[in-house]
Amino acid sequence: MNQRLYAAACKGDVEALLELLREDPLILFTATLSTSDTPLHIAALLGHNEFAKLAMTHNPKLSTEFNRYGYSPIHVASLKGHLQIVKDLLNIDEELCVLRDNCEGRTALHCAAIKGRIDVILHLLSCRPESARELTFKGETILHLVVKNRQGVQIMKPLISILGELNLVEDHINCVDEDGNTVLHLATYTNQYQIIKVLLRDTNVNVNTVIADGYNASAISEMNNNASSSEFDNKNTIGEMIKQAQSLQRGGSSDQAHGVLITTTNANSGRNEEQIVDVVNSHGAAATAKAILNLPGGIDREQLQSNPMHITADQLNKVRSFLVFDAGCFFISVTTIFVVTTLPYIPSVYWLHFNLLAAGAVIGSAGLLFQNVLVLATNDHLADVAIKGGLVSSVSTIVVAIIVRLLISKKFWSVIGKACSKRRDLNT
Repeated sequence: MNQRLYAAACKGDVEALLELLREDPLILFTATLSTSDTPLHIAALLGHNEFAKLAMTHNPKLSTEFNRYGYSPIHVASLKGHLQIVKDLLNIDEELCVLRDNCEGRTALHCAAIKGRIDVILHLLSCRPESARELTFKGETILHLVVKNRQGVQIMKPLISILGELNLVEDHINCVDEDGNTVLHLATYTNQYQIIKVLLRDTNVNVNTVIADGYNASAISEMNNNASSSEFDNKNTIGEMIKQAQSLQRGGSSDQAHGVLITTTNANSGRNEEQIVDVVNSHGAAATAKAILNLPGGIDREQLQSNPMHITADQLNKVRSFLVFDAGCFFISVTTIFVVTTLPYIPSVYWLHFNLLAAGAVIGSAGLLFQNVLVLATNDHLADVAIKGGLVSSVSTIVVAIIVRLLISKKFWSVIGKACSKRRDLNT
């Protein structure tokens, strides 16, 4: 680069640039031949607004040149937080919003997020809201970069608010990078308490997402020895917050976890609710077993066992239906107890597989025990019919409950809507 041009760019000397342009109108074009840092890069780095505007006016193609670090001028201006230069560059070409650098595949928005330049972020999103969907070569969103570079809650909170206004929060909050990490995983790894608090309180972040190593956020917090949050004047640990939200998401919709209050009282309340469910279902399982001893319709158990031919077909059908539904209720009660007491505390996908095997063993053993009770209380035929019918009815009930849960889930309909949109796009 011409030494006089370099000196003018470093100083932001507009008059010197005008003089050079009078001497050589092509000086801004030839400047890119000998060095990777153009005068526009230097002006963007140092914040010389007027110089940068004049340079890009005389040679707009300077805005798409990359320096030795792989950055274009808008990347440099976004990293440094020079808003006016960013505005002037976008006035020339709004497509610069989605221009990627040559190293990490970052856009200007990614660069602004790395340094926490919230005013630059606001302007970039106002020009091209869809630019927020761009990912780096490592699959990172702007939220990933905010957490990785520890920009703190003062950037994360307004950024989530902005994305919410643009209906883009769902696209970001549960997005995983190339390592399978969501924003929550990264914040948990680095014990960023305030970030985690905002994510759990203000978004529908999925606390049960498992990364490639087989760990969810709760397991990561345990590996970090449940780092205390006392320095933030809060007695709860990160692990307790995540487990509380995890329990809510296991027990209901993700909307229940949205807006979760991070307090000890609420955590105890969640555990009390689990205990109530356990007690109710335990009584339900016991009641189904006790009901066998008191068959409906005035039927005598001893007569049913010793001389079943004296029982009418109508009475037999009633007994059969009663026993099938009784067995179904028993299986549902046992399954519910197991789910409530174990699933909220599963730290990884490997433990999930182990618990599923254990669930099969427990429920199978309970079924055999219940069948033996039925044989003693009635006869072999009715016991077999009741167990088979009970299993079918309980599985059918669980499947219907899952389908209903999906149908009322916003995320389910969001996925369906995106699929339909893609199909329409392909057809057109």
